[in-house]
Amino acid sequence: MNLLSVLLKRLTRSKLSKRIIPWYAGYYQVELGELDRPVRDFPHLESFFTRCLVDGARPFEPAADVVVSPVDGRLSVVSEISPQDRFVVKGKTYRLSRLVGSEAKAAPFYGGRILIIYLSPADYHRIHLPLAARELEHYRLGGFSWPVNDWGLKWTRGLGTNHRLISRFESLGGEFLMISVGALNVNSIVRLAKDQVDYVKMENYGYFSFGSTIILVFPPDRLDLYSDTPRVVRAGESLGRIIL
Repeated sequence: MNLLSVLLKRLTRSKLSKRIIPWYAGYYQVELGELDRPVRDFPHLESFFTRCLVDGARPFEPAADVVVSPVDGRLSVVSEISPQDRFVVKGKTYRLSRLVGSEAKAAPFYGGRILIIYLSPADYHRIHLPLAARELEHYRLGGFSWPVNDWGLKWTRGLGTNHRLISRFESLGGEFLMISVGALNVNSIVRLAKDQVDYVKMENYGYFSFGSTIILVFPPDRLDLYSDTPRVVRAGESLGRIIL
């Protein structure tokens, strides 16, 4: 973690940062009515970034074959990963094998679809399961992180080089990947359960300390998307169905 990241983390965990929370909530128009506690009860700014919500704040379709958004954010869709291992985001060409660390791990997903959800500083930062699933493995790659906002995606290759947590799951319809990508000074990606393997749909998997990006990767002919139009989504919102 670089020095700026360390200093930022210390600042957002300090008692002094508690004074910033009301301004932050107002500036980003955070929906205070869905918080699990009053604003005054958050001890510091990071605790507000990683806030939990009241039960029922993110309803979802419980049907086993419906894929829901794991986070709040702005969705964009890569229609197909080429057989040559490539996909394009904001005019930049990426290799899935670099994103996940090897061609062997990437190959089952060639020809499949990628869903990219960017979290802004205003968004709820908890990460949930898009399907009931069993985790097969998780591992981390990358170190320094570039921004992952529109500017960062245009001018850097941060999605493929930033610090990231790769989680591989088995669920209805086969395997899928959920990749949590850090952003500039946002290398704190927390996976909550050390030994847990089985997850129910919309279970809390972890969180970012600040805004960042989630990437869902599905193999070919496994996901029937309701829409590939770029748009703002909320955790639990239905995105498509698993093709059986």
